[in-house]
Amino acid sequence: MKPLHTILIAIICALAGGLLVWVVLTSSTPAAPYTPPIITTSTPDTPVRGCTKELKICPDGTGVGRSGPNCEFAACPDAPTPTVPPADDVVFCTQDVQECPDGSFVGRVAPDCNFAACPSADMIACTMEAMLCPDGVTYVGRTGPNCEFTPCP
Repeated sequence: MKPLHTILIAIICALAGGLLVWVVLTSSTPAAPYTPPIITTSTPDTPVRGCTKELKICPDGTGVGRSGPNCEFAACPDAPTPTVPPADDVVFCTQDVQECPDGSFVGRVAPDCNFAACPSADMIACTMEAMLCPDGVTYVGRTGPNCEFTPCP
């Protein structure tokens, strides 16, 4: 009977402890807004508040600290907005391939998404570079026997 008595007391203590933790956690008041500490100065009429030395990292990678009477983070510097072409001007081709008679494969190329020409016996391999056309949207690659960039549309 003694072991059963000990087990019951342990269970009751565990339940009471859990209940106490639950009451403490659920009845806590929300945190008060941050108020910077008052630093005493030689003139008691004008208290000075000191800000914490935290740092906020801005989208451009720079950091800003807290300042002002409310110790708010300073504004991030204006970063240049990258120019993105309108969705209507961007050409995306499917990623399917076509097998050539020599066993190699070619994919589709912009702007019309036709399959690239199969290499011929006298054709040399060009580097896989791309050049942005003056329209700022279309990219062209190297092709032909001299591996020149394809003319921009």
